[in-house]
Amino acid sequence: MAGDALNSGEASDPEARYRWYVLAILMLAYTVHYLDRSVVNAVLEPIRVEFHVSDAALGLLAGPVYAVAFACAGVPLGLLIDRVNRKRLLATLLAGWSALTFVSGFAGGFSMLLAARAAVGAAEAGGSPTAMSLLSDYFPASKRATATGVFFLSVTLGIFLGYLVSGVVAAHHGWRAAFLVAGAPGLLIALLLMATVREPPRGRFDARAVQARPSLLETFSALLGRRALALTLVALVIAATVTGGFNAFVISLLVRRYELGLAEAAIIVSVSLGVFGGLGSVFWGALSDRVAERGAFAPPLLIAITSLIATGFGVFGVLEGSLKSSILGIAGFSLFITSFMGGGYGLLLNLSPPSIRGACTAMAQVLVNLIGVGFGPLVVGGLSSALGASGKVDGLAWALVLVLLLSLVSAACQVGVANALRRSAAAGQSPLPNPLPAPN
Repeated sequence: MAGDALNSGEASDPEARYRWYVLAILMLAYTVHYLDRSVVNAVLEPIRVEFHVSDAALGLLAGPVYAVAFACAGVPLGLLIDRVNRKRLLATLLAGWSALTFVSGFAGGFSMLLAARAAVGAAEAGGSPTAMSLLSDYFPASKRATATGVFFLSVTLGIFLGYLVSGVVAAHHGWRAAFLVAGAPGLLIALLLMATVREPPRGRFDARAVQARPSLLETFSALLGRRALALTLVALVIAATVTGGFNAFVISLLVRRYELGLAEAAIIVSVSLGVFGGLGSVFWGALSDRVAERGAFAPPLLIAITSLIATGFGVFGVLEGSLKSSILGIAGFSLFITSFMGGGYGLLLNLSPPSIRGACTAMAQVLVNLIGVGFGPLVVGGLSSALGASGKVDGLAWALVLVLLLSLVSAACQVGVANALRRSAAAGQSPLPNPLPAPN
């Protein structure tokens, strides 16, 4: 609970409430991150109409253009996180990507919009890893899945606002106004972050932490040499591919299949993804910490089970022919797929050595965005154009089904994580990482 002590002996700590306040500020910052990211998905249809582009081109806008820039900036920013004041870095990045989103509303052509989205992607690359690095020094390992579950409520809240506000604004004032509205709040939150959040000591809850600054090669070696950590990362990337592709085109599916207005479709998707996804993020994160009491292997098994259930809901919602069935499927998919947020990222934080936690989370975000968020929409858009070319099948629906089935691979990876952690426990080894040695 929010009022609980963050580690043993802190029941009367006056700083306990402040830590949850910091989490709330980080949530606001990341909510703006996802608001600015998802606004483009909410207005793909009017952009397509104005600039006369194909689904494949829309997939490029919603995915790779943002993701490649994100990936290029992600690794250097990740190394920077482990070396500089994280609060100041996050505030600077937040102000930057918010301003760039605002500028996107003035794009004079499709190529200019692509360039603006690339700049947003580069600025947002450091948002999540910086926030999670701060979070790991406010919450101990036993509370991190709960904390990250609450933190990733910002994802679904940002998606909710991105689809709802942007869809409604675009329907009444045009898609450009949606970018202007989305870009404004981040500047205020950046000021609040700078004024009220303190930089915590690094590794404060990791008793054996060594304050080393490993090289990029050492960081890669740590990722590749730890089976449970590597499989966790692969599972996160695949889950992000599924959600990235699905979320980018679900409004288009409803508009085309049921001939809904943009505002109506945006409201349906914002509630389905935002409300149900938010409930799932918080619930599964808290449950992950609870089942971890049975053993470190339990949280990844929980994620595997919920991923399978999410796949069933998603396929049902895409293939069923009634609007009510589609809404049920989208909502059920969102409720269960979000287990990879709190539980998955909580596991990533716990398995990462404290001295490279910022770099590990940054690399995770680079891969999640480059492969998942980047190519998820591109794959769906490309498959939709290819499958629908004959006019005999609903190309977009079957493209979404094929991407949803990737969740089965993500579930298999989580089972692999559970097995690796079970073997470590059987061998008498701690599931939490040893710190990397300090460089000579």
